[in-house]
Amino acid sequence: LRSALGMALALGRSLVLPPLWCGVDRVWFPHRGVFPGSQLTLPFQCPVDHVIEIQRFVTTEPKFKVLEHSFLDNPRVDPQWKQSQVDVYPGIDLQWGANASAVRAALGKHAQRNVLRFESVIERTKDGGHRDVFRGFDDPGESNMFEQRLMHAGGVWGTAMSRPGHVHYDFFADRVPWTDKLRRFRNTTWTIAPGEQSFGSKIKG
Repeated sequence: LRSALGMALALGRSLVLPPLWCGVDRVWFPHRGVFPGSQLTLPFQCPVDHVIEIQRFVTTEPKFKVLEHSFLDNPRVDPQWKQSQVDVYPGIDLQWGANASAVRAALGKHAQRNVLRFESVIERTKDGGHRDVFRGFDDPGESNMFEQRLMHAGGVWGTAMSRPGHVHYDFFADRVPWTDKLRRFRNTTWTIAPGEQSFGSKIKG
């Protein structure tokens, strides 16, 4: 999602969000995974505001332009408009690990197309890791603004009754080392850390 948002911002386009799946419901008190009395089955396809603080996307610069995952299936969208799309294949049309200027150079030729369709923007590697099609912004100012915006745009999910608290979605969970929006320093793989609990290291500051 980070890569997709970065490319959309670099190209001045809107991102059609992928379907989002949640392993627990978002509730404001300790619970057992679903709202008491609910017949909800886990995992479930959840609303975007379960994962993203959507108001931060649309009210703070740089504003992220996002559309619901079903946008292209909406009958109110002009069919001719939807036909103006092109498939983009990372590794062929765009190199893996491209920065913003490379994305603009490679995909600028499709400026007249309404939709750029990616099957995926990440790829699993043989060593168990992954690589992203978008590396980031080469301009330091753009890079800092993008990271600061995303750092505070993740939503929260509530943990089980045995371990009450809220876990914050982190768009940079794969980065090591990293200091999150709660100023918690992490120099190991991301783990569940409710509320103000640290990741096993001291909170910076």
